[in-house]
Amino acid sequence: MTFYEEIAPYYEQIFPLQKSQVEFVKSVFSNQDEVRLLEVGCGIGLLSFALADPLVKVLAFDLDEGMLKEALHAMKKLSISGNNLEFLQLNMLSIGETFNKTHFDGVLCFGNTIVHLPSKEKVLSFFIQAKEVLKPNGMLLFQLLNYDRLLDQKITTLPLIESDHFSFERYYSYPAQKATIDFNTILTIKKSKEKIEHTIPLLPLRKKDIDSLLAQAGFSYSFFGSYAKEVFTTESESLVIQARPIH
Repeated sequence: MTFYEEIAPYYEQIFPLQKSQVEFVKSVFSNQDEVRLLEVGCGIGLLSFALADPLVKVLAFDLDEGMLKEALHAMKKLSISGNNLEFLQLNMLSIGETFNKTHFDGVLCFGNTIVHLPSKEKVLSFFIQAKEVLKPNGMLLFQLLNYDRLLDQKITTLPLIESDHFSFERYYSYPAQKATIDFNTILTIKKSKEKIEHTIPLLPLRKKDIDSLLAQAGFSYSFFGSYAKEVFTTESESLVIQARPIH
């Protein structure tokens, strides 16, 4: 099983939906009567559930089958209409060939998803495809960790996430002469004492990398240090981006 398949039953507890994330998205599209959104790397669908309503149509996808099963189960349990929300299994590098051009008001890519791509060339391809499927006045919204902070300070350990049922340990390692870094995790199920360990390669994109790639893809953009649109600094935990196509 993949990392995300194995943590899917605990995903909501490990990575709960942030109210500030929901408010950030809503604020961007607050002046529109009807909105069509594409969520990239939707996980178990928490953000999509929070956004979808009769005036906000959300098409959400993830590559991981286990995550999507959790999302579809929740959708059925909550009796959410398929008219407002749809889930698909899809690779994020296939959006240009899957969806019509100028179809979406917003493309959303949160949760550090973009750094799962293997190279800057692939990130550029995603940005170009996102521009193609966005309406002329559409918006690409995405978030990743502040890798300037992680790399410059050589941070190796993130805070422990723990509940009565599990603990989730997270570590970074920095292999020499590799473009990627290793994200190492240990999920311990307390009742059974089972340990689920995984290592995932991530592409540590610095702010200057994002700046260059968005410019190449044809976007104007703003950087923030949080979903509350705080000023980005070297100590910000996240890098949040709001980007508009240039035509």
